[in-house]
Amino acid sequence: MSHKAGGGTPDRPAVAVLTQPSFAALRHRGFRAYFATSALAMMADNVEHVISYWVMFEKFHSAALGGVAVLTHWLPFLFFSVYSGALADRFDSRRLIQISMLMFITVSLGWGLLFLADTIEVWHAVVLLSVHGLAGVLWGPASQLLIHDIVGREQLQSAVRLNATSRSLGILAAPAVGGALMQFVGGDAVFVFGIVLLLVWLAVASGMQPPAPVRTRLYHLPEMDDAAAVELRQRLAQLPGVREVMVVAAENMACLKVDRHGFDEAAVEQLIAKGA
Repeated sequence: MSHKAGGGTPDRPAVAVLTQPSFAALRHRGFRAYFATSALAMMADNVEHVISYWVMFEKFHSAALGGVAVLTHWLPFLFFSVYSGALADRFDSRRLIQISMLMFITVSLGWGLLFLADTIEVWHAVVLLSVHGLAGVLWGPASQLLIHDIVGREQLQSAVRLNATSRSLGILAAPAVGGALMQFVGGDAVFVFGIVLLLVWLAVASGMQPPAPVRTRLYHLPEMDDAAAVELRQRLAQLPGVREVMVVAAENMACLKVDRHGFDEAAVEQLIAKGA
């Protein structure tokens, strides 16, 4: 962390401004592994898109199936992203990543075997595309939450920016890599390539440090005056598993830092319902 001295005046003394070094999150060994393998996993995911969509078109020549492919990819994000985020907040994000990677690997194996045996039917494609979409929505929030567990709060902004970069790099490289592999190696081998990359990401995510036990909870509050808000904050702070409490009466909101292993959410909701 470097320091810059801001210009001062007789009425306003100079202040020190803290600045982060470039690519600060890459100073973490764990994040460097996350950055590289996340890009590879994103590339493997999109390589599968390239190959599976092309083979489906060659096999069925169905515009409707192309529409189904897009819908099954994005509708799970529309309908289940909030619930997936709740799962990531409640459970070990590494385990959710493991489950999603195993789902991706199963889909890739399914595509490869069906294409190799030349037995794929439309319903096979719909099932595999649907499972792939569900795996994606399970992977997203958990992989984002894992970033905080790796780098902590100070370098989180750098990690988020770099994570977006790694994902974009994977998406950018996938069509070229997938097309080249299909041209020179063959479609079946491409799925094996994708499975290998997903296994690498699975191994790296599994080896990450356990996630922090502290999680954030936001609650909507009934209207109350400042005195009631202070009393509510004091009572919430006394509950088991609650580490920090912030109550903003003007915004009808309470923010809690809680230990997920000893936290009693029912007690919090009961206090809020009573208005302290």
